[in-house]
Amino acid sequence: MDVQYLKEEQVKAAADLYISVFSQEPWNEEYESFEQVETLIRNFMAESCYLNFAALKNGELVGLCLGMKKPWINGVEYYIDEFCVKVDFQGKGIGSAFLAGIEEEISKLGLDGMILNTEKGVPAEEFYLKNGFHQLSNLIVLGK
Repeated sequence: MDVQYLKEEQVKAAADLYISVFSQEPWNEEYESFEQVETLIRNFMAESCYLNFAALKNGELVGLCLGMKKPWINGVEYYIDEFCVKVDFQGKGIGSAFLAGIEEEISKLGLDGMILNTEKGVPAEEFYLKNGFHQLSNLIVLGK
């Protein structure tokens, strides 16, 4: 598997992947249009603070990570906003290898850690815990 920065020519395939993963269980997301998701991905590519990665297996886009460099008191961390692996490739070590490749790349960039939010009780929680993330007990997620 090859981990690389997401390229402009991969945006449409990335939007297809995003929709195919997040429209299924457990997320069941609904989208107004393909263009809505394509715009989301393009917005993640618009500024230099964003770092977006693609996982390729035999030239096929099988993983997507949209994120950003986020300053904090102890340096700069990589915030994973969206992470997905093609459904047919889930449970086969692709996601773990993808995360490891991302971690290697952000380390080369001098970033000091990774952080993300996920829903409690979904398979993603177990996946991230298995891959070395831990729950930050003093944090909650708020929205307005």
